[in-house]
Formats: sequence, structure tokens, C-alpha cells
Amino acid sequence: MRLQIIDPSVSFDCQSCTRCCDQPWHTLIEHEKLAAIDAVDWAGEFPEMKGWPLYRRAQRGEQIVYELGKGDGTRCVFLDGDGLCRIHKKLGAEAKPAMCRQFPFFAAKAWDADYVSANYGCKAVQAQRGRPLREQADAVRELVPLSQTPVRPDAPFLLATERLIPAGAARKLLEYLGAHAAADGSLAQRLARVLTATERAIRIEPDRVGEAIAAGDLADDEDAGRSEPFESARQAPLPSRFLLAATLFPDTLPPDSTASMGIFRRLLLVPRLMSLTRMRGTYASRVLRCNVRVDAVLDRAAAATIAPQAVELLGRCLRSRLWQQFPGGTRLPLLSAVHQHILDMNAVVFFALAESDQRGSPVRELGLDQIERALMHVEFHLANQPRLYDHTLKAWLKQSLASPEAAWASLRMLRCKAEATAAAAGIGVGR
Repeated sequence: MRLQIIDPSVSFDCQSCTRCCDQPWHTLIEHEKLAAIDAVDWAGEFPEMKGWPLYRRAQRGEQIVYELGKGDGTRCVFLDGDGLCRIHKKLGAEAKPAMCRQFPFFAAKAWDADYVSANYGCKAVQAQRGRPLREQADAVRELVPLSQTPVRPDAPFLLATERLIPAGAARKLLEYLGAHAAADGSLAQRLARVLTATERAIRIEPDRVGEAIAAGDLADDEDAGRSEPFESARQAPLPSRFLLAATLFPDTLPPDSTASMGIFRRLLLVPRLMSLTRMRGTYASRVLRCNVRVDAVLDRAAAATIAPQAVELLGRCLRSRLWQQFPGGTRLPLLSAVHQHILDMNAVVFFALAESDQRGSPVRELGLDQIERALMHVEFHLANQPRLYDHTLKAWLKQSLASPEAAWASLRMLRCKAEATAAAAGIGVGR
């Protein structure tokens, strides 16, 4: 029997912040729920809805789907002025789309179980407002269906390419890495400790990984030489620049684009991807809704630090993802997943710096509010969506993700120089 295991570190109760209801994404609704929606005189009940389409029929590859309409900007047409859902008000919770009812919960599939955590783009999750998820286990199980992945509780865990460890040792290792992510230190120090411990585990005999954790053999202080920031992200090797560009790439697509891409569309993506890889120029940001000046963003990284509360938030998010084995699980080796987490954290810093540049405000410290918004963009639009390596250049992208050297270079790309200088001087950045 397949199990569902719930993240013990996350708390959540909806605060009606409306973040999830005001996004450029498409909200799918099941066909069988449309009749109830059609039966309501929405414009009569809510005059401000007059003239707005309630939903639309769309083609996704060979599949026909239905998407809820949009009101002003990217607001869901059913979002009321008080921050509540009009469908919920008129028809009850069960009439809402499944994806709305399930948010912010999501499951990561592993061989032994489904690991359920929450989307850290949600403001309530970020602020730990609400009850622990484990106290809501029945509701979570009702809303998050079990995956159909075959149960293989004794399946070995893929640490790196062609490097397997026993399942029991893997769970101990993931908990150990999660503790490093949540420990004191700057964001870069936490990521460096996680990457160092992962590398050490790879070099140890598979049957000794659990013993090595207990003996403290994976513990190590940050290697300052390996994580010293580049003068500019443009100095990073091509694989790391390309992987960061691939991580940010969905932000360059128009709002009406979808994850379904044919071969011709994939070929058209390559020039745009290579332009972003050069780390220069300007692009129209899908999520920030402004033009992003890449050069200006990189220049700002040299003077910025990250507020301690913001570092703690990012550490909690990283801990949850490691605990979940996401985006690894049955898809990627652990080393590749850790590398992708580094790239995602780079994307958070990138968006926070881009927002400050767009506002024209000087940056000395990226505060909690800025990092919360940037993390929302990454969680909503990048980290929990199909990745570019799911569509194109699969072999090259996955090979680069599996490279320890590329992972260290990625860590050095957007590591704020001021933060690194403070850490080297023994100042407790992020403590």
C-alpha cells in the first residue's frame, strides 16, 4: 500500500491573501463542474462581473481543457473584493476547481511514499500562520490524491549518476541535509554545507553512509575557496550560466504559453535561451510585469546582503524540499536536485534584485518582504512547474546538473559579495 507522509515542519491556514488568485497562470476547472457555474446569474449577484467570461475552452496538445476566466489584470474572475472566492460563496468548497482546493499542498513522488509539503509561494506558509499540516492529515489526504507510482520501499536511492545507496541511509541523509539547510549561517553557507555533505556521501561506500552520518564524517565547515563569489555572474562557466538561464527561462515566455511544446516550438526557444545565458541585455518579465535589465541586476548583487529573517525563510523552504526529495525522487539524482535548489535560490535573489532595480531604489539589504515576493515568483512559476529539461536539451541539461563542479560554480554566481565578505570576516550574516 502506498503511504502519504506529511511534512512536519510546515504550518498553514488560508489567510485570504489572494496571492494564488491573482497570477498569470491558467486555472483549470473540471468539465463536470461547469453546469453548476452556468446555472448561477453571476452578473446579477456580482455586477462587477458583467462582461467578463466565466471560463474558456482551450486546447492543450490533444486534450481539451477548461480554464477559469480573468477579471482585471491577472485576477481570477471569481475573486471577490473581500479576498474570498465567489464560487465558494455561492456553491460551496466542492464546486471549486480541484487545483484551487488542493493549493498550497503538493506531493513529491518517491519510491517508498508520497511526501506532501506546501508551496512556499503562499504567504501563510512563508509566515507559518495556521495549524501544523500533520494536524490536518485527514483534509490533506482528501485533497491530495495518492500517486500511481509503484511502491518499492527497498529501492536504492540515486545519489549521483550510477551511485546508489540503501533506502534507509537515504532517508537519514536527507534529514541530515535538511538540518544543514535550517542551521545558522548565510544562505550561501547553508547551501555550501549541503553541497559539501552530498559530495562526501557520494565518495563513501554505499553501505557506510548511515554510519558516516552518525559519526559526523559528513560534517564540514564552508570551503571559502570553493564558494568565493565571482566578480560577476558572467565569469561563471558556460554550464552554470546556461542552467541559470534555463531556470529563469519560463519568465521570458508570454502569459498565454503552456508547458506543452512541439518540436518546432522547442527549436525556437534556443536563441532566446542563449541570449539569457550571456547574462546581458533586457527581457520582458512574465511575473514581474516589467522589463528586466540583466546587467543592472548583476551589478546590484555586488552590494547586497540578505536580511536574517529572509535567510531563515529560504532555509525552511530548502529543508522542506530536501525532506520531500523534490525535485529528485524518482526523477533526478540527489546531487542534481541539490544543484537545482542552488539555481532556484539564485533565481530568488535575481527576482528580488530585479524588483529593486525596477523601483529605482538603492539596495543594501534584501529584506523579508522582497525575498517573500521573489520566493513567491520562483515557487509559483519556476520550481513547481515543468522544467526546461523536461522539454528540450534533456541530456545536456541533466548532465550539467549532475556535475559537482558546475554546482559549485552555480553557488558562486549570484552569491552577494557583501554577504560573502561579512561571512569571511566572521560577521553573523543570516544568523
